[in-house]
Amino acid sequence: MKWGKNYISDTQRLFRIPLHPGSLEATKLIMSRIPLREGFTICDIGCGVGITLNFFANHCNCQRFGVDISFKSLRRIRNHGARLLNASAENLPFRSGVFDLIIIESVLLHCNMKSVFSEVSRIAKPGGQIAINDSFLKQNRPKGVREFLAHVQELTRVPIIPPLTLDESSHALASTHCEIEFMTDTPQADSSSSIHRAYGKFIRWKYRIKASHNLSQYLENKIIIARKIIE
Repeated sequence: MKWGKNYISDTQRLFRIPLHPGSLEATKLIMSRIPLREGFTICDIGCGVGITLNFFANHCNCQRFGVDISFKSLRRIRNHGARLLNASAENLPFRSGVFDLIIIESVLLHCNMKSVFSEVSRIAKPGGQIAINDSFLKQNRPKGVREFLAHVQELTRVPIIPPLTLDESSHALASTHCEIEFMTDTPQADSSSSIHRAYGKFIRWKYRIKASHNLSQYLENKIIIARKIIE
Protein backbone atom coordinates (compact mmCIF):
# COMPACT_ATOMS: atom_id res chain seq x y z
CA MET A 1 0.00 0.00 0.00
CA LYS A 2 1.25 3.49 -0.84
CA TRP A 3 1.22 6.22 1.75
CA GLY A 4 -1.66 8.70 1.61
CA LYS A 5 -0.89 11.84 -0.34
CA ASN A 6 1.25 14.08 1.94
CA TYR A 7 -0.85 12.77 4.86
CA ILE A 8 1.67 13.17 7.65
CA SER A 9 4.15 15.67 6.25
CA ASP A 10 1.46 18.26 5.45
CA THR A 11 0.02 18.01 8.95
CA GLN A 12 3.41 18.39 10.61
CA ARG A 13 4.22 21.38 8.43
CA LEU A 14 0.85 22.97 9.22
CA PHE A 15 1.02 22.61 13.01
CA ARG A 16 4.84 22.85 13.35
CA ILE A 17 4.82 20.12 15.98
CA PRO A 18 5.87 16.46 15.87
CA LEU A 19 2.95 14.09 15.57
CA HIS A 20 4.49 11.42 17.75
CA PRO A 21 2.98 10.69 21.20
CA GLY A 22 3.82 13.38 23.72
CA SER A 23 5.17 15.80 21.11
CA LEU A 24 8.41 17.57 22.15
CA GLU A 25 7.71 16.86 25.83
CA ALA A 26 8.49 13.22 25.13
CA THR A 27 11.61 14.08 23.13
CA LYS A 28 12.85 16.25 26.01
CA LEU A 29 12.32 13.35 28.43
CA ILE A 30 14.36 11.06 26.18
CA MET A 31 17.16 13.65 26.02
CA SER A 32 17.17 14.00 29.83
CA ARG A 33 17.81 10.25 30.20
CA ILE A 34 20.68 10.01 27.71
CA PRO A 35 24.07 11.67 28.34
CA LEU A 36 24.78 13.20 24.95
CA ARG A 37 28.41 13.82 24.06
CA GLU A 38 30.07 15.90 21.38
CA GLY A 39 30.53 13.88 18.21
CA PHE A 40 27.69 11.47 18.96
CA THR A 41 26.20 9.78 15.90
CA ILE A 42 22.40 9.94 16.06
CA CYS A 43 19.86 8.38 13.71
CA ASP A 44 16.20 9.45 13.73
CA ILE A 45 14.16 6.70 12.10
CA GLY A 46 10.88 7.99 10.70
CA CYS A 47 12.16 11.58 10.95
CA GLY A 48 9.21 13.11 9.04
CA VAL A 49 9.83 16.79 8.33
CA GLY A 50 12.81 16.91 10.70
CA ILE A 51 11.42 18.55 13.84
CA THR A 52 13.13 16.11 16.23
CA LEU A 53 16.35 16.26 14.18
CA ASN A 54 16.43 20.04 14.47
CA PHE A 55 15.63 19.86 18.18
CA PHE A 56 18.69 17.69 18.78
CA ALA A 57 20.78 20.04 16.62
CA ASN A 58 19.99 22.87 19.03
CA HIS A 59 21.12 20.86 22.06
CA CYS A 60 24.22 18.95 21.06
CA ASN A 61 27.07 19.04 18.58
CA CYS A 62 26.46 15.66 16.99
CA GLN A 63 26.35 13.92 13.64
CA ARG A 64 22.70 13.48 12.70
CA PHE A 65 21.09 11.13 10.20
CA GLY A 66 17.40 11.06 9.30
CA VAL A 67 15.55 8.18 7.66
CA ASP A 68 12.00 8.31 6.34
CA ILE A 69 9.99 6.26 3.88
CA SER A 70 8.32 9.43 2.56
CA PHE A 71 10.54 11.30 0.11
CA LYS A 72 8.10 14.24 0.19
CA SER A 73 8.62 14.60 3.93
CA LEU A 74 12.39 14.63 3.54
CA ARG A 75 12.21 17.32 0.86
CA ARG A 76 10.50 19.64 3.33
CA ILE A 77 13.32 19.57 5.88
CA ARG A 78 15.16 22.88 5.91
CA ASN A 79 18.37 24.09 7.59
CA HIS A 80 18.93 20.73 9.17
CA GLY A 81 22.62 19.95 8.65
CA ALA A 82 21.75 16.26 8.76
CA ARG A 83 22.26 13.51 6.24
CA LEU A 84 18.88 12.32 4.97
CA LEU A 85 18.02 8.96 3.46
CA ASN A 86 14.79 7.74 1.87
CA ALA A 87 14.45 4.18 3.19
CA SER A 88 12.32 1.75 5.17
CA ALA A 89 12.88 1.18 8.89
CA GLU A 90 12.86 -2.54 8.12
CA ASN A 91 15.83 -2.30 5.75
CA LEU A 92 18.20 0.45 6.88
CA PRO A 93 21.00 1.49 4.50
CA PHE A 94 23.80 1.58 7.07
CA ARG A 95 26.76 -0.54 8.03
CA SER A 96 26.52 -2.48 11.27
CA GLY A 97 27.57 -0.87 14.55
CA VAL A 98 27.75 2.82 13.56
CA PHE A 99 25.32 4.76 15.82
CA ASP A 100 25.57 5.90 19.43
CA LEU A 101 21.85 6.71 19.61
CA ILE A 102 18.88 5.63 17.51
CA ILE A 103 15.52 7.36 17.95
CA ILE A 104 12.20 5.79 16.96
CA GLU A 105 9.06 7.88 17.47
CA SER A 106 5.61 7.00 16.14
CA VAL A 107 6.96 4.52 13.61
CA LEU A 108 6.18 1.02 14.86
CA LEU A 109 2.48 1.04 13.96
CA HIS A 110 3.54 1.19 10.33
CA CYS A 111 6.20 -1.54 10.35
CA ASN A 112 6.92 -5.08 11.39
CA MET A 113 8.20 -4.39 14.91
CA LYS A 114 10.50 -7.41 15.09
CA SER A 115 12.15 -6.46 11.79
CA VAL A 116 12.70 -2.89 12.99
CA PHE A 117 14.18 -4.03 16.32
CA SER A 118 16.54 -6.36 14.48
CA GLU A 119 17.71 -3.57 12.16
CA VAL A 120 18.22 -0.93 14.86
CA SER A 121 20.18 -3.41 16.97
CA ARG A 122 22.34 -4.17 13.95
CA ILE A 123 23.26 -0.53 13.26
CA ALA A 124 23.77 0.41 16.94
CA LYS A 125 27.29 0.44 18.32
CA PRO A 126 28.03 -2.02 21.12
CA GLY A 127 26.81 -0.10 24.16
CA GLY A 128 24.78 2.24 21.96
CA GLN A 129 21.28 3.26 23.01
CA ILE A 130 17.89 2.93 21.34
CA ALA A 131 15.15 5.38 22.38
CA ILE A 132 11.60 4.39 21.50
CA ASN A 133 8.53 6.59 21.90
CA ASP A 134 5.68 4.68 20.36
CA SER A 135 2.38 2.82 20.65
CA PHE A 136 2.00 -0.75 21.86
CA LEU A 137 -0.96 -3.10 21.98
CA LYS A 138 -2.55 -3.17 25.43
CA GLN A 139 -1.71 -6.27 27.44
CA ASN A 140 -5.34 -7.42 27.61
CA ARG A 141 -5.47 -7.59 23.79
CA PRO A 142 -8.83 -5.76 23.43
CA LYS A 143 -11.24 -7.22 20.94
CA GLY A 144 -11.71 -5.46 17.64
CA VAL A 145 -8.24 -3.89 17.41
CA ARG A 146 -7.37 -5.48 14.07
CA GLU A 147 -10.69 -4.50 12.55
CA PHE A 148 -10.39 -0.92 13.80
CA LEU A 149 -6.80 -0.48 12.60
CA ALA A 150 -7.73 -1.94 9.21
CA HIS A 151 -10.59 0.58 9.04
CA VAL A 152 -8.25 3.48 9.82
CA GLN A 153 -5.77 2.22 7.23
CA GLU A 154 -8.46 1.96 4.56
CA LEU A 155 -9.69 5.51 5.20
CA THR A 156 -6.34 7.26 5.65
CA ARG A 157 -4.32 5.20 3.15
CA VAL A 158 -1.51 5.03 5.72
CA PRO A 159 -0.20 1.46 6.23
CA ILE A 160 -0.90 0.21 9.75
CA ILE A 161 0.28 -3.09 11.21
CA PRO A 162 -1.17 -4.36 14.53
CA PRO A 163 1.64 -3.83 17.06
CA LEU A 164 3.16 -6.04 19.72
CA THR A 165 2.35 -5.75 23.42
CA LEU A 166 4.98 -4.35 25.79
CA ASP A 167 5.89 -7.86 26.97
CA GLU A 168 6.27 -9.07 23.39
CA SER A 169 8.32 -6.00 22.51
CA SER A 170 10.61 -6.56 25.50
CA HIS A 171 11.23 -10.16 24.41
CA ALA A 172 11.81 -9.03 20.81
CA LEU A 173 14.39 -6.45 21.92
CA ALA A 174 16.11 -8.99 24.17
CA SER A 175 16.36 -11.41 21.25
CA THR A 176 18.38 -8.76 19.35
CA HIS A 177 20.84 -8.33 22.27
CA CYS A 178 19.23 -5.13 23.57
CA GLU A 179 18.56 -4.62 27.26
CA ILE A 180 15.83 -2.24 28.48
CA GLU A 181 17.22 0.31 30.93
CA PHE A 182 14.25 2.66 31.32
CA MET A 183 10.52 2.55 30.63
CA THR A 184 7.73 4.98 31.43
CA ASP A 185 4.40 6.28 30.15
CA THR A 186 4.72 8.86 27.41
CA PRO A 187 4.07 12.30 28.95
CA GLN A 188 1.26 14.55 27.83
CA ALA A 189 2.26 17.34 25.46
CA ASP A 190 1.21 20.30 27.60
CA SER A 191 1.93 23.09 25.16
CA SER A 192 0.31 21.45 22.16
CA SER A 193 -2.44 19.28 23.64
CA SER A 194 -5.20 21.59 22.35
CA ILE A 195 -3.69 21.41 18.87
CA HIS A 196 -3.58 17.63 19.02
CA ARG A 197 -7.22 17.51 20.18
CA ALA A 198 -8.25 19.76 17.29
CA TYR A 199 -6.23 17.63 14.90
CA GLY A 200 -7.89 14.46 16.22
CA LYS A 201 -11.35 15.93 15.69
CA PHE A 202 -10.39 16.96 12.17
CA ILE A 203 -9.13 13.47 11.31
CA ARG A 204 -12.31 11.86 12.69
CA TRP A 205 -14.42 14.22 10.61
CA LYS A 206 -12.36 13.91 7.44
CA TYR A 207 -12.10 10.13 7.50
CA ARG A 208 -15.48 9.41 9.12
CA ILE A 209 -13.91 7.65 12.08
CA LYS A 210 -16.47 7.38 14.86
CA ALA A 211 -15.66 9.47 17.93
CA SER A 212 -16.43 6.45 20.12
CA HIS A 213 -13.53 4.65 18.46
CA ASN A 214 -10.28 5.89 19.93
CA LEU A 215 -6.82 4.41 19.56
CA SER A 216 -6.42 4.69 23.35
CA GLN A 217 -8.96 1.87 23.68
CA TYR A 218 -6.50 -0.47 22.04
CA LEU A 219 -3.03 1.01 22.43
CA GLU A 220 -0.78 2.46 25.12
CA ASN A 221 2.05 4.92 24.55
CA LYS A 222 5.39 4.23 26.20
CA ILE A 223 8.95 5.52 26.19
CA ILE A 224 11.57 2.78 26.24
CA ILE A 225 15.33 3.26 26.36
CA ALA A 226 17.40 0.18 25.64
CA ARG A 227 21.11 -0.46 25.28
CA LYS A 228 22.83 -2.83 22.90
CA ILE A 229 24.70 -5.33 25.01
CA ILE A 230 28.43 -5.49 24.34
CA GLU A 231 29.03 -8.96 22.97
